[in-house]
Amino acid sequence: LARASRAAAACDLLLAVGTSALVYPAAGLIETALRGGACVIEVNPEPTPFSRFVQLRLAAPAGEAVPALTDAIAACRSAPS
Repeated sequence: LARASRAAAACDLLLAVGTSALVYPAAGLIETALRGGACVIEVNPEPTPFSRFVQLRLAAPAGEAVPALTDAIAACRSAPS
């Protein structure tokens, strides 16, 4: 958990996937990332206590949203610059 907290504090992007964000200490990783200035993307069908603070909320099941997000990232990376 200490290693995860350090990583969350230093990250540029945190994907919070399929969590209610109610169970601590793991839910605190979202707060740590936000305090550190990271972009936080939340993937969850239902809103969480952090939904109003994240930069992007994908209201869908992880099994649908994560593959679509992965495809979108791959398309961006392969696009000519």
